[in-house]
Amino acid sequence: MVGPYVSSDGIAVTGLSLTQSTFMLSKNGAAFIAKNETTAGSHRILGYYSAELNDTDTNGAGRLLIVSSAAAALPVWMHFTVLPQPQFDFYISPGSSALMDMRNASMFGVDMSSISPVGTRAPVNALRTLRNRVTTSGGVMGVYAENDSTVVWSATLTTNSSGDPIVEIDPAG
Repeated sequence: MVGPYVSSDGIAVTGLSLTQSTFMLSKNGAAFIAKNETTAGSHRILGYYSAELNDTDTNGAGRLLIVSSAAAALPVWMHFTVLPQPQFDFYISPGSSALMDMRNASMFGVDMSSISPVGTRAPVNALRTLRNRVTTSGGVMGVYAENDSTVVWSATLTTNSSGDPIVEIDPAG
């Protein structure tokens, strides 16, 4: 939905003829182009119009700006964020099991082996340190994935022969 289209006195405009080229897109600040999807906009309610997009219109993750103008209405613009499919499914999709887990406050019941690779300092890796295989060898600590064979992150160990065997763990090392 794009809108509302309103007249200069603020009244919703409902009878506009919005063609494909009425809707101009800018992806991540690039030059504006007409939307690729060919369906014209149609009025839905109170000056809001449909503006169907296709895969070409949304083929790049990031910011999407849609602008539109018509002679009888003030210009309209809408900002959107295009997400890659896995992130969309995780955060937005109504059937997302991860989203359902968060809604039910039971995300700690998620099997961590099903989580895609993540950054070294992601919370899931902190949890892996508590539950999964951890080894030390040659001054390096390795923290493993749920399969106990893939190191997901490592840390430099600092030792002191006159004190405790391990005096520091540095995940940034």
